[in-house]
Amino acid sequence: MSARSTQQAVGIITNDEHAVFQQHIILGARDVAQAHGLDVLVDSIAEEPTAPPRPLSLDAGKIAGYLVIAAVLGEKELAALVASGKPVTLVSHHVAGLPIPAVISNNAQGMTRLVRHLIAERGRRQFVYVRGQPNQRDSIERERAFEDELMRWNLPDAHRLRGDFDPHIAS
Repeated sequence: MSARSTQQAVGIITNDEHAVFQQHIILGARDVAQAHGLDVLVDSIAEEPTAPPRPLSLDAGKIAGYLVIAAVLGEKELAALVASGKPVTLVSHHVAGLPIPAVISNNAQGMTRLVRHLIAERGRRQFVYVRGQPNQRDSIERERAFEDELMRWNLPDAHRLRGDFDPHIAS
């Protein structure tokens, strides 16, 4: 967890603040927060993939609002954050039963455009697909769009590799 002062802060809750996707979200949030006179406190609660997430350690008295990245909290924990009366925004996931705004990427559109470009503009016909995490929404949506586009172009299925959104696994 990082802290600079006792001023009001945006609390960022994530599974692993050192992962590539999370790092970029945190950097962007830090830029915006600092431009508005807010500090940023990061609680990275599940960096060890084989261990259960640890309890939150953010000082709720310092938090002006929360940004929750990548489905790191369950519905019960998210409901408690909402009940605190502080703003909560989700990044890269949503929970149907809770009134929480979410920033969600359009995985299907992005993957479709990428594959079309590689086929139509670059003449590629054989692919290797590096998978994300098998139960993660972004990963599932991207792989489905990838498969659909190969089918649309009547191309053979790709060789698939495990990636888990981790550069060390995917390399």
